[in-house]
Amino acid sequence: MTATGFIQMIHLKTNKIKEMENLHKEWELAIGLENKVINTTVVEDIENPGWYVVWVEFPNYKEAMINSNHPITQVFAEKLAALCEEGPDFCNLSVVFAG
Repeated sequence: MTATGFIQMIHLKTNKIKEMENLHKEWELAIGLENKVINTTVVEDIENPGWYVVWVEFPNYKEAMINSNHPITQVFAEKLAALCEEGPDFCNLSVVFAG
C-alpha cells in the first residue's frame, strides 16, 4: 500500500498557547510561498489540561523535510521550544490510508 501523505505530530505542554498561536501566524507570514504545510491542527488533551498535540500535514516526507530544514522554520522551532514547559516531542508519521 502506498502512503498518501506525511504527518508530523508534536506533543508539548505549555501555559502559553496564545503566544504559540501568534508565533504560528508569524511563521506563516515569514515563510510565505515556501510553506509546504497542507494543514495544521492543534488540540488540547481534555484530561490533561495544558498538554497539546500539534498535527501538521504535508504532501509527503520530502516536502516535510524541506519545510523542517528551512531557516525560518528552524528559528520558529527554537521559539516554540522556549514557550514549552515540557517537550516539544516530535513523531514522524507516514499516512497509510485516510478517509
